[in-house]
Amino acid sequence: MTNDQKIEILKEIISGNLENVRTMCEQFEWELRNDINSTYIKELITKEFKEFKEDVLAGWSRTEMFDRAYEIHTKTEIAGFFENCELTDEQYRILAHAKAKTTTDLINVLYDCYLNREDACICNYRNIKQWIGRFCEKRKELEDNEN
Repeated sequence: MTNDQKIEILKEIISGNLENVRTMCEQFEWELRNDINSTYIKELITKEFKEFKEDVLAGWSRTEMFDRAYEIHTKTEIAGFFENCELTDEQYRILAHAKAKTTTDLINVLYDCYLNREDACICNYRNIKQWIGRFCEKRKELEDNEN
């Protein structure tokens, strides 16, 4: 919340317009929650990729690295996407919800999803964004069916 927004809320409190204060606070809460989801997902993917990379470098033989080069490349591209690009607030919320539903690392969930989608492409960030968008659409459908 910016200082200008805080001043605006104080003015509304002083004037006794509590409905506007409530609306402004709800908007701030919504913005804060979405920012939390964005930060959470980005930090989570970064952490999971770092752990994956450490595991590869510490415990994999050269043969295993060669055999799993595609996995290494794909997860590197996924991690790079989250480091350099933005999704919608709704997509971050859906990814946070997807992570909450499993004990599997989110980067592994996305990698498995990528392997099972013939139309998925990681050639560039635009393609990754489209693929993750479709992933989120499917997850949203599942969420809606649960309710």
